[in-house]
This record gives sequence, C-alpha cells and structure tokens, in this order.
Amino acid sequence: MNNASAEFLPDGSFILTRPAKLPEILDMLIVGGGPAGTSAAFHARELGLSTLVIDFDDLMKQIRDYSKNKKILPNYGTGDKMKFPKCGELIALLPFEPIDKDELCERWKGFYRAQNVPAQIGVELIGLERQADGVWQAKAYNSNTKSEQVYLARHVVLALGNGAP
Repeated sequence: MNNASAEFLPDGSFILTRPAKLPEILDMLIVGGGPAGTSAAFHARELGLSTLVIDFDDLMKQIRDYSKNKKILPNYGTGDKMKFPKCGELIALLPFEPIDKDELCERWKGFYRAQNVPAQIGVELIGLERQADGVWQAKAYNSNTKSEQVYLARHVVLALGNGAP
C-alpha cells in the first residue's frame, strides 16, 4: 500500500483535498463507497481510527446511476423507522431531505474532501485472508494502474449494498 498521498495520486484514484498519511496497517478498510460505507468511514474517523474506503467504480455509484427524474428519499424502505444514528459531527453531515441524485452525490463527495476521509476509486477487492497475527490482508485490483494492491487492516467492513439506491 502507498503510505503517502496527495489530492490525486498519479493513478488518479484517491479522493482528497489535503495530503493524508495512511499507516502500514489500517484500523479499518471499508469496501464499498455507498451510504453504508460512507457512514462507516465517517464514524470511524469520529472515533480516531485510520480508515480507507475502496470502491471498484465510484463513490455513491448506485445513487449516481439512479433515475434522473426521481428524488432520493431519506425514508425509502425502512428509513422512516431507522434514522441516521446520533454520533459525532461527521455523521451529522449525512442526513438529507428528498434530494436530486446528482446533488446528493456531489454533497457527500464534498464531505469526503472537506473532512479528508481517504477513499480510493477504481479499486476492486479480489481476495481477503486473515493472517496468523489477526490482521486482514486484502488484495485488490487497481483499474487505474492496472496492477494489484495489498492492504493490511485490523478490521474490514464489507459495505456492498443491495444494488439499489
């Protein structure tokens, strides 16, 4: 894994506005940059954990590809019964009223940049193995560099969603 980063690394996959140094072993690797992965990453940052979100396509891909003429509704499914958890200031950024899909994607990606939450797009998880010391070794394919990457993490969150925004 590359330890140093800038707004956009040469492969163009990191989403940051300020340099971020990632440790050799992350506290948490989050696979999937949709609402669940974003919430997990933001809460991990509130707890002071080192975290990285990877997504094979883009952050909020399912929302991005949602029908243009329909609003994203915060109470879709069980949203009227399951509210955003009350956590810290980063999670407090995420709740929204009915909103245009493009506006929501732009807003949440802006939060990643403003809060300097590391995310890497174009990176697909291809293997996951727990080592003898309990640390997870995640193998991924970076479509930007056309090469394999290895991440080490104490915890891995699979936030793959259900394919619908």
